[in-house]
Amino acid sequence: MKKVQATINRIVFAFAMAIIMFFGWKTNALAAGDEIVVDFSNGQPKSFDFQKYAPTVSSVTKSSDLDDDAKAVMSLTYILDSLEEISLNQDSARGAEFIISAAPNQSISFNTSDDYSFFYADPKSSVGTYEAVVTKNSMRKGLTNEDIDYVFHVVEYLYGINATNANGDRYFKLKLLFSNPGYGYVRLNENGTVERIIRENSFSENNCSYEVTADDEVKFTGVTKKTKSVNIPDTVMHQGYTYKVTAIADKALSGNGKVTSVTIGSNVRSIGKSAFEKCKKLKKAKINTTALTSVGKRAFAKNASGFTAKVPKAKYKAYKKLFKKSGSSVKLKK
Repeated sequence: MKKVQATINRIVFAFAMAIIMFFGWKTNALAAGDEIVVDFSNGQPKSFDFQKYAPTVSSVTKSSDLDDDAKAVMSLTYILDSLEEISLNQDSARGAEFIISAAPNQSISFNTSDDYSFFYADPKSSVGTYEAVVTKNSMRKGLTNEDIDYVFHVVEYLYGINATNANGDRYFKLKLLFSNPGYGYVRLNENGTVERIIRENSFSENNCSYEVTADDEVKFTGVTKKTKSVNIPDTVMHQGYTYKVTAIADKALSGNGKVTSVTIGSNVRSIGKSAFEKCKKLKKAKINTTALTSVGKRAFAKNASGFTAKVPKAKYKAYKKLFKKSGSSVKLKK
């Protein structure tokens, strides 16, 4: 195993060795499930204070007394150097950069001084989320059993994690959050395969088009092919992520001459201006949502003669006011 500690973090290495001498590998940390989460999204470095935590002949700081930053620095020093497909760019005796991914861009700089050792991710360039299920199979090829055990021992000591999977193999999960965590994902699976996903800002599923408005929300923007029936669902899945459909865009189906019925899902909070205007064959709509708070001007107008919209009974009065205020010509039914 390439010993990053020996070249850029000798003091942390000495600290870990002192832990072994004084305490063995018995953990002093509280049980923490099976996941380590390190948040770099605010652009702040994670630092280890040598003066505060340096071991002496008579005492060693217990892991339970280490702050979160100190634990992050110590654990990442070992973990990042062991993981498959993470490369190390070392340009000086005191500085290095762990390259995780190029698309989405993810990297962590590591530096030391006489007083501190710290990790830093540039919020202007590193984006998204890195997730790893760390097992012996997802670690770098060529590591010895001793190298592998060492990583698990460090994690157990610092975080109290001693988990095994269905095959009886030790594992832990690592999540690194960078700027705009929802932008994209890099996932290292337990078998060592790597998956990279950059989330699309707009997409289509099941004949419906959407635009992402939040990490887990989208608005319906139209259809890819005109059909008689349009179902705007409660949720939609894309690229393995589930989004709530919370809005209908302005002019989403405006002028659609084929649609005769529309169903609006239970998570929709707003309907945009002229969303269904001039849908001349539109005879009925079923509005399932009880969360509707905004209806744009003429959302329903110039539809088929006798057009009606069925709404939840408990929301009949409130929705009648909403639609009247919007100037929509629609007869509501309970």
